[in-house]
Amino acid sequence: MKMLRENELPDGLSIDEVTIEPNEVSVYGTTNVLEEIEFVESEPVDLSEIDESGEIVTALQVPEDAERIDPEEVNVRFTIAEEEELEFDAVPIEIVGAEETVTFADDVASAITVTAYGTQSRLARLTANEIQLKVDASGSHEGEQSLPLSITGPSYIRFELGEDETRLRFSE
Repeated sequence: MKMLRENELPDGLSIDEVTIEPNEVSVYGTTNVLEEIEFVESEPVDLSEIDESGEIVTALQVPEDAERIDPEEVNVRFTIAEEEELEFDAVPIEIVGAEETVTFADDVASAITVTAYGTQSRLARLTANEIQLKVDASGSHEGEQSLPLSITGPSYIRFELGEDETRLRFSE
């Protein structure tokens, strides 16, 4: 199961743990449909309405072309804690999707500072290796181009970048 979220928790708060019960769902449909289903998603949970640890009931979405699911809703238990921050210096930027020779422009660093925000227990377990910082160099580009950076990492940790974009040099 995958819990969909919308909005953000109130300032200063972060999700420490989430437990979904039951943690398994039966999906009914044809074999072809069932083979394509990777997970069942919840209806979006509005995080802006959560300001303390507790439990909510949320409906599950029936996957496309499936007949039905059982159960149709689950209990989601949240543990909320104060948000803290942890800074990582020199997180490397990975160039992805390059169809030609691409390098960082002369005056541009290939690594930047990333600040992670989460609960103390989540940040204590976080390592720089779990943070993926990428720039997509796919498409047709010539010379130098400024392109946006994207970042992914563990659930329930949000990230802020020292820079939102980087400059790449494209050559044949």
